[in-house]
Amino acid sequence: MAKRLKLAEALDALEKAYGRPRTAEHPEAPLLDHLLVGVLTAWVDRERAVRALRAVSESFLDLNEARVSPIAELDGVLRPFLGTKSEEAAHAVRIALQDVYDGTHGLDLEPLRGREPDDLKKFLKELPHTMGGPAGAIFQLALGDTHLGLMAAEARVLERLKLLPQSATPQKVRQALEKQVRPADRLKFAWGLVAHAHAVCAAKDPRCEACPLLANCPFGEAEVKRREVERKKEEARLAVEEKKRKLAEEKAAKEAAKKAAVEAKKKAVADAKLAKVAAAKAAAEKAVAERKAKAEAERLAKKAKAEAERAEKAAKAEAERKAKADAARKAEAAKKAAAKAKKPSKK
Repeated sequence: MAKRLKLAEALDALEKAYGRPRTAEHPEAPLLDHLLVGVLTAWVDRERAVRALRAVSESFLDLNEARVSPIAELDGVLRPFLGTKSEEAAHAVRIALQDVYDGTHGLDLEPLRGREPDDLKKFLKELPHTMGGPAGAIFQLALGDTHLGLMAAEARVLERLKLLPQSATPQKVRQALEKQVRPADRLKFAWGLVAHAHAVCAAKDPRCEACPLLANCPFGEAEVKRREVERKKEEARLAVEEKKRKLAEEKAAKEAAKKAAVEAKKKAVADAKLAKVAAAKAAAEKAVAERKAKAEAERLAKKAKAEAERAEKAAKAEAERKAKADAARKAEAAKKAAAKAKKPSKK
């Protein structure tokens, strides 16, 4: 169980975490100067922050011009004082100026002075995007040491630490706190609590694990436990989802393998059928080719035989013709010889 702190102990712990209040040199300085000096001291000491703010005021027509000018111009003015951190600081100054402008429709925070503590929010409720310490300090500076201011962010942190008095109305809660916080510690109260609210103890999704007061914060302790339970539930849910996913993948893989086997079998059957058809076709084509070859061979053989017979007949006829011609020549020669023999000699 978290050990509860006393209010003074909590303020000391916050001062250790976020430092002492850092504002303009003189309490009567404009509240806007206090705000911007506080912002700049996130990177440099107060003296250099004051000089940087003076340079900004001298470089622009007014702070509204600085608000709307290109960030590079503001960066250039701040660089001699903040070095490599000047661009980051320029953005923070721009955010603070814009917060004031959005909340007041101008850049004058002096109407906060002279108001009753519970009347401050009628002029300006909060500076939601400005870094916490300076944003909280200006409300307390507006009140001075006479009263303690209590903004929503401060009340949230105290409520979570179980340090917020239980009273019927917000006004009575503030008055009860006012009795607990010495005038000299009221600026420290505002700076530390709002800085913590801005950096860690947000209204939604506070960064409890990074909280310097976690060991003494009942809300933080419960929140961390709740998150741990939620984390374990989420891990269990993810484990179940992962198991389901793996089972689904295994089932899908089995179904895919089964389907692939069926498809492979179908393909094998189809391929075998196609091979059988192809073989039958090849055999038929071979048989046809063989028949054609045989028929062609027989045709050629017949043709050769017929040509041989024709050649033989022609040769025989030619031989007979020659024989007849020879016989005729011989007969003619014999006739001539016989005729010659019959003629008387001329002797």
